[in-house]
Amino acid sequence: MAKLPDGIFGGFSGRIGNIVGVIRNGTQYIRSAPAQMTNPQTPKQQANRKKFALATKLASRLGPFIEKGFATAETKTARGACISYNMKSGIYEEGDNDIRYSNIMVSAGALRQVQGPVADRMEEDRIRITWQDNSGAGNALAGDRVIAMAMAEGKQFHACYNLEGSERSHKEEWLELDELLKKEPAVHVYLSVISPSRNLASNSEYLGFV
Repeated sequence: MAKLPDGIFGGFSGRIGNIVGVIRNGTQYIRSAPAQMTNPQTPKQQANRKKFALATKLASRLGPFIEKGFATAETKTARGACISYNMKSGIYEEGDNDIRYSNIMVSAGALRQVQGPVADRMEEDRIRITWQDNSGAGNALAGDRVIAMAMAEGKQFHACYNLEGSERSHKEEWLELDELLKKEPAVHVYLSVISPSRNLASNSEYLGFV
């Protein structure tokens, strides 16, 4: 309902249909009423919101790593690319109760991955990663460097990682675990490769829960 303080030929305050009238300091203003907002709570929409929240938290926790892993994203910042890729990769789907750690992506790009990477928990505080040297295959160079990550389960994406790993031709990398991850019976392990010039990165590869 609108009020007409000066009669039908004066200004009005309130709402008539989709028009809102406001009088401020003696001046009449009119504007369109805002569209009615809805907040649907279908299972699919709730799952999508949870997925976005998880992908955002992941990007926030892994800042330095994703700055390298998603540095080649053409249309997004590294953080934005990380969120986008993990929204698409299915980090969480409708009906799931748990995060799909095997679907998490911590890098993306056209650089060729190393061949046949395998991760082993050698000691409580170290992960050993080995692979076959595929230098010269496609765009793979001997001087490409691996960057590895270990992530705890159920600890808000707590992770430790290296940013200057071994060269592709070295065929071995050791990842030191921090005090929190040392206490974990198993951790999720991921491997990425970046070029010496840092202008190419590979899609990350999930190496398992070791």
